[in-house]
Amino acid sequence: MEFDVAICGASLAGCSSAILLARAGWRVALIDQASRASAYKVLCSHHIHLSATPTLHRLGLEALLEQAGAIRNGMQAWTRWGWVRPQADPHSAWPTHGYNVRRQTLDPLLRAQAAATPGVTLLMGHKVEQLLWRGKRVAGVIARHDGVLRDIGARLVVGADGRHSRIARLAGCRERVGANGRVGFFAYYDGVEFTAPNDSLIWFREPEQGFAFPNENGSAQLGCYPSRAMAQCWQDNPVAHMEAWLRQLPDFPRFDPARRSSVLLSDQHLQNVSRERARPGLALIGDAAMVSDPLWGSGCTWALQSAGWLADHVQAALGSVSAIDKALSAYARHHRDQTRWHQLLIADFSRIRNFNPVERLMFSAAARDARTATHLHAYGSRAMSVGEFLRPSALGRAAMVNLRHAWQGPAAAFSATPGSSASAQDAAVHVVEVTP
Repeated sequence: MEFDVAICGASLAGCSSAILLARAGWRVALIDQASRASAYKVLCSHHIHLSATPTLHRLGLEALLEQAGAIRNGMQAWTRWGWVRPQADPHSAWPTHGYNVRRQTLDPLLRAQAAATPGVTLLMGHKVEQLLWRGKRVAGVIARHDGVLRDIGARLVVGADGRHSRIARLAGCRERVGANGRVGFFAYYDGVEFTAPNDSLIWFREPEQGFAFPNENGSAQLGCYPSRAMAQCWQDNPVAHMEAWLRQLPDFPRFDPARRSSVLLSDQHLQNVSRERARPGLALIGDAAMVSDPLWGSGCTWALQSAGWLADHVQAALGSVSAIDKALSAYARHHRDQTRWHQLLIADFSRIRNFNPVERLMFSAAARDARTATHLHAYGSRAMSVGEFLRPSALGRAAMVNLRHAWQGPAAAFSATPGSSASAQDAAVHVVEVTP
């Protein structure tokens, strides 16, 4: 079996990459070890930041997502200074919304879109066991299907197989792994009463965080990221402890009349991982390239964006392996440039600490000034670089906002009640621990 590209992993990043490269004329093998096309990722916040909306548009998925009930999302954040409520600006350089949609809806939809794209061959139930090599260059994969080994040759192999990427291990890609001081708990509920029904809500209790994300068909994901020490004290009844902790958060949506519609899911193995993005004949995208603390909900966004970045760099390089490898080097640099400083700051916050002085400056000002709130939201949505976020004019405005607030007194602060943002107007105890 010979293809131009073999993409290992038919989830968010892999399917997006397959669609874009097939449209550019590449013959694509889209390989996944799951046997069912309806398979989906279980551990996910389902929040797609607004910075990934252009990629969804490029893939032709926006209308399909909205037909499936996906919510055009906004974001509100509670801090000790009050609510941060960004305002959607139709004249801004970035989109006004992202999407909230569960992976059980998103993954099969995207996989069907990929399978229907001319040039894509979807190979479900194929487990990659080895890489094919031509000298020091990756030249394909060996996959097992129904007990039979198949050689799948390709000019380019793409690892899109998630945070425990087998492709990265087989290729010997370098990686940096950082510990995370938190663990994750969440469950799904029906009938949660949201004041702002389209907005994702997060609470920064420093160092813990809680969240409430509305999803399609009236479902909501409620959960938290407690410290490991706190989570250890919850082992006797984690559902009850999580729900009690959420209820004491200021203005948390009412879920007493709601019905819990899932088991409690727990991720005890959170890490920050950064891997070598490319080697001759090989590229990593999505969580295979980089895993960030899910507290910030950036995984889906970077999965979509990295698929687009790869396609942009290699789509014109089909003619020769040397052109492909040169394009892969450019992709790796671009990926690092776009994510490196975001990843470093995310990893630093996962060490269990309170806000640092710059974070205190920006979050406190954002709770008092809509313009600073919108600036902070653009950064948190990965639509803005760290350098742009910390530009002197933005820091100066935040300082002036806080000085004016100190002069005028607390009455100048925003209301502590969550309201509808402009984007929102658009529109028996059982625990499952998901382990590697």
